[in-house]
Amino acid sequence: MLVLSLCLIHLFAVAVPGPDFLVTSRTGLVGTKKNIFQVALGITLGSTIWSLLSLFGLQILFEYYPFLNKIMLLCGSVYLMYLAYTIYKQANHPYKIQSNPCQSFFLLGFITNLSNPKAILYFASIFTVLLSHTKIWFSLILVFILTIESFAWFLLIGLGFSHSTIKQFYQGYQSHIDKVSASVFVLFAFLLIGEALIK
Repeated sequence: MLVLSLCLIHLFAVAVPGPDFLVTSRTGLVGTKKNIFQVALGITLGSTIWSLLSLFGLQILFEYYPFLNKIMLLCGSVYLMYLAYTIYKQANHPYKIQSNPCQSFFLLGFITNLSNPKAILYFASIFTVLLSHTKIWFSLILVFILTIESFAWFLLIGLGFSHSTIKQFYQGYQSHIDKVSASVFVLFAFLLIGEALIK
């Protein structure tokens, strides 16, 4: 019962649109299927690291050393601002499939997840509480199951946005969609800054 409950809660957590969703959907729109796989894998690795940190006392660490939390939040806000800038800069460029070998989509997904305010709040609070009364070996099994679930979800999102119909819609409204996406990243960055200043 705990496994099912945690899987459902985790699914709702990753399904709520945030930086991970935006990066995955955008990769589906402008990247290749290989890029989609890479970005989903990067996000999943970041999510797994958050899971393991939560399991081994992330919340306690932040309570004893609150400045670490502030530093992490501020670094995350800087990265999200950078993503917003790159997306906004590309907003007026013609739509094309990108397969730049110099761009690491895996690293893009990985760093985006690590700087994701939604992930930070979820794993440092709800996730920690849910696993607080389980044995370590069982918790590790749950982390493995949730890792598979995360990868499957983001891979599905990326492949869904790579569909030709959705790409045609994006091509027609690229400038507006990219500018809205950049604005959302800026919003998440300010949320991180606010969270850092409040703590």
